[in-house]
Amino acid sequence: MKKILQYGLTILGVAAIVLWQTGYNPFASKTEAEVVSPNVFKEMKKQTESDGKRIALIGTFSVSNSDITINLGQPTSLMFEDENNNHIDFFKVWNGNGKNEFSLPTTFTPKDLKVYDNEGKEHRYNEKIKISFTLKRIKEAEPEKDPNTGEYAWEWEQLRIDPLK
Repeated sequence: MKKILQYGLTILGVAAIVLWQTGYNPFASKTEAEVVSPNVFKEMKKQTESDGKRIALIGTFSVSNSDITINLGQPTSLMFEDENNNHIDFFKVWNGNGKNEFSLPTTFTPKDLKVYDNEGKEHRYNEKIKISFTLKRIKEAEPEKDPNTGEYAWEWEQLRIDPLK
């Protein structure tokens, strides 16, 4: 009986790992993230009530012409811009060719950037996409609120990249 229980729990554990690796999350919210404008996003960063909200932005990822450092085991900060190429913010994205990742060759220009959406489909540097994420306020930041902009310190959790429909 003990062996059957061990095998059953092992199979259950392996199944859970496989499902999570393929993007299945039974605890994920089924509601669509609200698309907000860059100006609304900027205002949301000034309000503590934004903590935990899931929102989406429309735009493109971009990189500068200069070299960027890609650290193994850590995401890389990419610029996200609106349709007029105005900087919105930096978002951390993993380097790779999988879902919600980006890739660049060793030497590159901004036109070499490839972004992969939540289904693994490739998007070029100038293709508009939708990113959604959950706002999480960094309460231990020093200072917690930027005195120049009035914005609190934030990080973005559960970043998801989707094609623009």
